[in-house]
Amino acid sequence: AKNRTLYPALIEEWERVLQADGRMVLLTSERSLLEATLRHTSALELTRSLSVLVRGVRATIFVVRRR
Repeated sequence: AKNRTLYPALIEEWERVLQADGRMVLLTSERSLLEATLRHTSALELTRSLSVLVRGVRATIFVVRRR
């Protein structure tokens, strides 16, 4: 439940610090929450995702680009 507040705050900070055309790689088990949060920003674009298992827990690696 705390991630629903955390993720929008993180997105806001990433928009601030990531340079134009900069990229970052994120790992989360909250795939749908991160995707939904990214849909509310015009500054960041999801360019790739990959599902992985981390210690038996389904997670997703995201590559996000600053527009």
